[in-house]
Amino acid sequence: MVISLSVYLFMKYYMEDFLGNLFAWMVIFFIFSMFILIWSSSTIFMFIGWDLLGLSSFILILFYKNSYSGSSGFMTILMNRFGDGLFLVLIMFFFSINSVSMSNLSSVIYSSSSMLSLMCFFLILIGFTKSAQFPFCSWLPFAMSAPTPVSALVHSSTLVTAGVYLLIQGFFYISSVFFMSIFMMLVCSFTSLLSGVMANFEMDMKKIVALSTLSQLGVMMYSISMGFIELGGYHMFIHAFFKASMFLCVGGFIIFGYGQQDLRVFLKMGAMGKMKITIFFIYNIFCLLGMIYMSGFYSKDFILEMSMLSYNNMLGFFFFFFRW
Repeated sequence: MVISLSVYLFMKYYMEDFLGNLFAWMVIFFIFSMFILIWSSSTIFMFIGWDLLGLSSFILILFYKNSYSGSSGFMTILMNRFGDGLFLVLIMFFFSINSVSMSNLSSVIYSSSSMLSLMCFFLILIGFTKSAQFPFCSWLPFAMSAPTPVSALVHSSTLVTAGVYLLIQGFFYISSVFFMSIFMMLVCSFTSLLSGVMANFEMDMKKIVALSTLSQLGVMMYSISMGFIELGGYHMFIHAFFKASMFLCVGGFIIFGYGQQDLRVFLKMGAMGKMKITIFFIYNIFCLLGMIYMSGFYSKDFILEMSMLSYNNMLGFFFFFFRW
């Protein structure tokens, strides 16, 4: 709520020339969809919140009504619809065992190993589509065609964290199939490393920050795959604050840069010379890096330390260590 309110207040200033009642209500609807997802104990209501998140994000990405936002919206809805379809298959599986809640599936663990493995595989893929893990990571940079306040919500506490939340809820079942958690660990580690490499070749300021989100999502998923659910959730909570703040700073740079998002143009025009915004932005970068005594340090340090003490993750740890 704190992040949503802060972003909404910034949005009224950032988009004062474009802000209409329909757009404001769509942002509120987008936030409300996340509340439906996290407050639901039934998979049916979780799916409703899940689907509404994808639909509202698609509409918000189309806000500027140009060809780039259209192609970006199509890419986003295509990836999300794939996850929605798998979610429906998962719900049908729940109906087949007379259950609508993830908390009532303990009998499956002891009854059918093949059915449990398939369910866990679908669950991981569903989480990957929303949290943009490989091979579904292409839509996240494209989603930056949405207005900056929407990007702040998407990357901090709503759309991309929905997949992390779902896998936290279902990790009890994933952990019961050993190779599934290993698969999840390797994919998330590779995604985190890949996004860090991609960011080095990007000049769009918003896309660079978006790729940093992709990297941090990999860290969260990596932590969950190792069984450190509390640490993954803690890093998700910490990341939401400094990532929302980082996007608001980028929005300030775009205002002072007369709508430009290219990092080279920022530097030439002196948009990053605005001292207050720059100080906040550098502080958020330090948090993102896990600089000592910054907020990101505590969660990342715990995750790295626990990874070093684990016995089954040498390849995943290799990816995780070198992306740092």
